[in-house]
Amino acid sequence: MPEKRDTIPERYRNEAAELARRYTDILSERQQLEDAMEGRIIYTEEMAIADLLGSGQQEGERVQTSNISNIPEKIAILLADGYVEKQINRMRKEALRRIDDYMDLCLKVNAVEVAMGERMTEREALVFRQIFIEHKSQSHVTGESGRKLDKKSVHRSKITALQKVADELYFQDYIRGEITA
Repeated sequence: MPEKRDTIPERYRNEAAELARRYTDILSERQQLEDAMEGRIIYTEEMAIADLLGSGQQEGERVQTSNISNIPEKIAILLADGYVEKQINRMRKEALRRIDDYMDLCLKVNAVEVAMGERMTEREALVFRQIFIEHKSQSHVTGESGRKLDKKSVHRSKITALQKVADELYFQDYIRGEITA
C-alpha cells in the first residue's frame, strides 16, 4: 500500500468528507436496519391507524368487502385481519433485502471508528467528534480543558482528521482487494 497521502485518490477524500457530514444519519440508519433485521420493530395499532388514515390502504392490503365505504370500518377489518403483524413482517423482510446496504453502513461506521481510535491524535478525534457528531461550529470547539480552541488549530485538526478517515477508507478497499498497489 502506498505510504504518501497524495497517492490516495481524491474520491477517498470526497467520500470521507461526505461520510463525516452524514455520520450521525448513517449511525441512525444502521441502527434502524439492525433493529428491523433482528425483529426489534415497534409498530403499534395506533401507528397503523395513523398510517391507514393518512394514506388509505397500504400496498398489498385490500378489504375483502368492497361495499364498505366507512373508513373506520375498513380500518377495523384490516386490524382484525392481522394488519399490524403483516406490516411488521413486511418491514423485517424489507430490512433483510437491504443486507448489502447494512453491510455498507457498517463498513463506513467502522472506517470512522478505526480512524478515530487508531489513526487520529486525541485532539483530531476531539475536533472530529465535536464538529461531525455533536454538530458544533468550528468556532465553538473546545479542548480537553473545556476552553475554546483557536480557529486555525481546529481547521488544521479537522482537515487532518478527514484525511485520516480517507486513509482508512482507502486501506479498507485495499485490504478487500478492491485496489492494487
